[in-house]
Amino acid sequence: MFQRATQQLPMKGCWPLFLERGGVTLLAVSDVDETNLIACALAKNLGYAKTIARVRNPSFFKQSYADCQRLFFVDHIISAEGVVAHELFKQMAHSGSSQVKNFAAGAVQMMTLRLEEQSREVYKKLSSLELQGELLIALIYRPSEERVIFPKGGDELMPGDEITLVGKMEVMVRMDGPFGLKPQPIHTAVLAGGSGIAIQLAKLLLNHSARVTIIDPIAEHCQRLAHLLPEVTVLRGNPCDLSFLKEEGIGHSDVFAACCDEDEKNILASALAKEAGCKRVWSILSETGYASVLRRLDIPFIPSEKINIANQILALAEKARITAIASLYEEKARIVEMKMGREAHAAGMALKDLREKLPENCLIAFIQRGNDVHIAKGATVLMPGDAMIALCDDQGLHHLAKLF
Repeated sequence: MFQRATQQLPMKGCWPLFLERGGVTLLAVSDVDETNLIACALAKNLGYAKTIARVRNPSFFKQSYADCQRLFFVDHIISAEGVVAHELFKQMAHSGSSQVKNFAAGAVQMMTLRLEEQSREVYKKLSSLELQGELLIALIYRPSEERVIFPKGGDELMPGDEITLVGKMEVMVRMDGPFGLKPQPIHTAVLAGGSGIAIQLAKLLLNHSARVTIIDPIAEHCQRLAHLLPEVTVLRGNPCDLSFLKEEGIGHSDVFAACCDEDEKNILASALAKEAGCKRVWSILSETGYASVLRRLDIPFIPSEKINIANQILALAEKARITAIASLYEEKARIVEMKMGREAHAAGMALKDLREKLPENCLIAFIQRGNDVHIAKGATVLMPGDAMIALCDDQGLHHLAKLF
């Protein structure tokens, strides 16, 4: 893992610097894209081994992504706003899910959903469930106990449990029955706050023929939004004003997403949108301490760009062994995609033998070898180049990083 260094670039900014083998890595994560890119160019010319830049403006990714990296000597670009917008859009498009994320280049999908009292799976042990094909219940979150369970066959599902399903994409998209998550049409969408996430989410919704409204209380923001998104209806108003939401008919919208820059505003706006009658409401959240509040309000949420940036940095810090990572339940659990190196300690080891070296709260769910993706089985012998998808806590992640 990287260690903090005391050296500073001769520029004004807010970049933590890290030491790694063979040199120094610059992490440029200020709020100004141009500042981050220039900082990376300076760092490379000063002899820094690696540069990482946070870039928000999507125009850098349209035609000149490679040129941007080449011209400014950027080794890795972190773009979190687009990631958050895509995650939020995927949740909106699935009925009943509170988190959706793809792994293995889209071959595997993770999805979380809550079990209701009437679900026929409740009060049953996992070993008695008949799951479709390549599908696993990989995690259980029990809100009544605020506890994350790494399940075994003898664990019983209870009403209110939030389960994390991991399965091959073709299985996930055709699920039926209580676990069926049928696509939900989005004809009208309301977004609170004119943030970068809201702008990118609006573009995704427009591409799927939705009518989009953005609410922002600041006149200058509204003018900018109207210029950037001429197809969007922009309302100047307070998304935390219940009477305003009712007057604008927010309760008749298919979806509402609170995308303000402050958690408190997002929590209040999403709660008031539900009060105004909107059935499908989401919120962006940057401080995990508020997660329990949103769960009590039954409002699904997406971790903000700050958390996504932290996950991307963690993946880079693991020297590219981790290719994707997502945090669940205030970082009590993680789902990671990790590729096995040529000299990995686990290379040539059967999965059943590897499990003996891993802590209890660590489940290897899927193995990808070339184009083949399958549920991890005990007899599977791990080979260099294999990618695995695992669920673990921080201790499990540490062990996996050492073995792979």
